Amino acid sequence: MDFKYVEQLALESKIGIISSKEKLIEEFKPFIINFSNKTFIYGFEMQDIQNECYIILLKCITMYKPGNHRFVGYATNAIKNSIFYILRKSKNRSLAEGSEALTFTGEFESLNLSHKDEADTMICKRCDTLEIKEALNKLSKKEMEFVLFVVFQKNTVKNYSILKNISYSNALYTKNKIFKKLTNYINL
Repeated sequence: MDFKYVEQLALESKIGIISSKEKLIEEFKPFIINFSNKTFIYGFEMQDIQNECYIILLKCITMYKPGNHRFVGYATNAIKNSIFYILRKSKNRSLAEGSEALTFTGEFESLNLSHKDEADTMICKRCDTLEIKEALNKLSKKEMEFVLFVVFQKNTVKNYSILKNISYSNALYTKNKIFKKLTNYINL
């Protein structure tokens, strides 16, 4: 990254030149991709983290004061600090939303529900057992609809949130709540 060139682009972007803003975003693209690949935040996909980084970068352009510091340092620190803040905030969520909801007892102990394919495969393989059928029968109509849509019809949680017109985080909360309920019903 050429620091003088980036500084020039930042100054031009600050006065409203859109082509400079686009070039500035392209200059930060490798940093943002690299940083988001190394960051895991519960409830966020890599694309979500990248989008947050780009939003922060655009805010940095409007808030930047050239006399105080260089733009590259200012923007990279702002991106890192903002993402780390989101990470800290995600750790303080309730058990139903936090990383504690991903660890279960018995055979489900190391199951990470953020990896949809692993959970779906495990549930589908055991679906013919009596315990699973009984556990599924204990779910409410809405919960069973979710399981059918996401697990058996192999749709994504994001598609479910769009279908039901609810937020993605609410759909993830529903998913975790249902899987926790199922594991409580199953005597492993």
